[in-house]
Amino acid sequence: MHCPHCSRDIDDPVPECPECGFHIRDLDAVFGEPPERDGPIVDAVGILSRRGLRNIDERIDEINKRSKVEIVVATVASSHGRKSAEYVFWLFNRWAVGGEQHRGVAILVDMEARRIESEVGASLEAVLTDDASEAILSEHAAPLLAMKHYDEGLLHAVDVIGRVLENASK
Repeated sequence: MHCPHCSRDIDDPVPECPECGFHIRDLDAVFGEPPERDGPIVDAVGILSRRGLRNIDERIDEINKRSKVEIVVATVASSHGRKSAEYVFWLFNRWAVGGEQHRGVAILVDMEARRIESEVGASLEAVLTDDASEAILSEHAAPLLAMKHYDEGLLHAVDVIGRVLENASK
């Protein structure tokens, strides 16, 4: 993981940046309690169709079975005036995506900021860096999201990230 303030690598189970002093508690004070999560997709905005939810959920399940990586997708109306990168970092950690080993990827769509962001767990950085994940989202999801093709954009993002993870686990 990278510090959402200075981008230094953080692999601490309770994220605290030794470079800039950032601590996850700083975000807790702003965001409060994380949204309820009862599966791999939290569509708080309601932008995904039932079919889209099912397709994304099925692809996430395949990826998890093949690569043992947890992927979570979240949509939010706003990141409360903070950077979307901070919000996805906070969700990743508060939802414990990928368990204690941080073997997971969180993808966030922030509707107000018109941003798609990701957070990649520290144990996956050798396979999928934060920069590579962001490039995938920019190339494969952002154009579709800009056209309001939310189902296709998020499924495509999950699929491409999944293929990278699956290929690495062969």
